[in-house]
Amino acid sequence: MLRFVKINLYFILFFATFAIFANPPNPIYKTYQAAQKALQQKDTIEAKKHLKELIRLGPTQFQNPFLFFDIYLQLISLEIKETFYKDAKEHIARLKTYKVPKEVTFAIGFLKAELKTKEESIESAYIALQKLKKQLDFASWPQEQKTFHHAISFQQDQAYDMLLAKADEAFQNKDFPLALRYFEKIACAIDQNLYPKASQKPQIETHLYFYAAKTLSNLKEDNRAIQYYKKLLETLQTKKDLVQIQFEIGASYYRLKDYNNATQYLQHVTKKELDTTPFFMPASLLQIQAYYFLNEIAKGQVLLIDITKDPLIKKTLFLKIANLHIEYLNKEYSKMLFECAQAHLQKIPPSEDATYLKIHLLSIEYTQKKEPLIYQEIKRLIPQISSLSKQARIFYLLCHRAPNPFEKTQWISKLLNSKYSHTNSYKKINVEVGKTALQNAKQALLQKRHSLAKKEFIEAEKRLSIAKKMETDPFQCAALDQLIQECLQHLYTLSEL
Repeated sequence: MLRFVKINLYFILFFATFAIFANPPNPIYKTYQAAQKALQQKDTIEAKKHLKELIRLGPTQFQNPFLFFDIYLQLISLEIKETFYKDAKEHIARLKTYKVPKEVTFAIGFLKAELKTKEESIESAYIALQKLKKQLDFASWPQEQKTFHHAISFQQDQAYDMLLAKADEAFQNKDFPLALRYFEKIACAIDQNLYPKASQKPQIETHLYFYAAKTLSNLKEDNRAIQYYKKLLETLQTKKDLVQIQFEIGASYYRLKDYNNATQYLQHVTKKELDTTPFFMPASLLQIQAYYFLNEIAKGQVLLIDITKDPLIKKTLFLKIANLHIEYLNKEYSKMLFECAQAHLQKIPPSEDATYLKIHLLSIEYTQKKEPLIYQEIKRLIPQISSLSKQARIFYLLCHRAPNPFEKTQWISKLLNSKYSHTNSYKKINVEVGKTALQNAKQALLQKRHSLAKKEFIEAEKRLSIAKKMETDPFQCAALDQLIQECLQHLYTLSEL
């Protein structure tokens, strides 16, 4: 820190010294000498008294005004040291009313920076010093001012190093809102050149942007996470890092349901030459699902068959891949994919999940071949499923793949049992039964079978109301409400007959 801010530029000192010694001793010189002696003896009260006495004379009383300004700067520096900050600010304001040379303006800037370290913060002092760098090249600064700048920069770095450590700790503790607050403050400091070390060590920026993006992903703010990941793409040094960031961007777009952008980034990670990276398989699975939602079934099937044949595939992914087989086969049947799925299922150890997937695959096979033995095998396996949600999904599936209307009615009846009322399948079957009942009611109304029409309208209104209570999508709710109102309107009309 500055003890006393003096104008250390050689020519200023030269003229100031000349002004003192070129003339015989006078009262101004005696007072100046007394002030300097008091400063050397650390008698601040006496020094301030003499310095103020000299300042009251004004610059016109000095043969060289540089001496006057030097005295002013000494007084301000002394007041800062003695914590008389209000007095220091008043004297800075007064000094600026004089027509001061550039060198004095520069010295005032340092005094203001030092004052900021006392009254405001290290950061505000650092900002003031950065402005001074624009006035005078740093290489030309006096050594004392350079030392002050280095000290402030060091403290500024320490503050942000500590903040980064706190951000990392909050991230590890899964306190993501707090971590984000810290990360964003550091990112803002880097953007404003307030974190000196970050400009010299690119790994700080890399670390910051990566974990800020990860934090945003955990907070389900993937749009903002993508912005940080894209900043990283501009600074990455290795191919491995590039692959990881492309995966993270692709995964973020996938979570945002922006499947076109997701596949654009994921396809860079799913190249054959990258199949040994830890991101290859997760990226492949996401890309297959993205193709599914984009209805690019052929592309998805090719990639799905490729990864299924991978001998290094982890056993933990067997069920996930089998699920993808089922989803694709339900959307578009492919004999090659079906055989691939069958072979894959045989690798999965016996479990309820494996049985559930086997039932799905058998139902697809039954749809293709219509062989009664396949249907009987499905019915034989169902009791092995204990999960109510899985049972409900199987019943819903068989409602659409039953061999005859009687069997279909049986599956619908089972699914409408209240024990499945928490499942999505229960909601979907209520919608379908409600819509079917509404169509039957309208048909009966046309045939003037009013009693049957009334019965069907009541059933339709009941089922659609159940589905509406379970629906979370506002658009679907509005559509169901419209159908319910139609039922109620018809029931009111029938009651008037």
